[in-house]
Amino acid sequence: MTEPDPPRSDSPPETLDAVVTEIVEDRAIVLVGEAQETWDFPLEMLPERVVVGTYLIVEMVEGRPAGAALHREREAVSRSSLDTRLARLARYEQLMGHEVRIE
Repeated sequence: MTEPDPPRSDSPPETLDAVVTEIVEDRAIVLVGEAQETWDFPLEMLPERVVVGTYLIVEMVEGRPAGAALHREREAVSRSSLDTRLARLARYEQLMGHEVRIE
């Protein structure tokens, strides 16, 4: 795992999709791009309230991460999917007449 460097202005930035896979103390492990290259980001370099599973857009400069932002489109789809599943669960609980507990 490697850590991001400060940005350099020599080459134009490239943006890649990424996802947070783990948070350990003050760092986040992020898979970047189609190759899912593993990078170790300080939490202060990421948007607030990042959790495991958060989708990001990472700006790469000269092959190294220079910044990250929430991937609004993928996050919206992810939240929508979660809302759909929760609505189905609520309907199932209503039909069954009891709360479903996942252990």
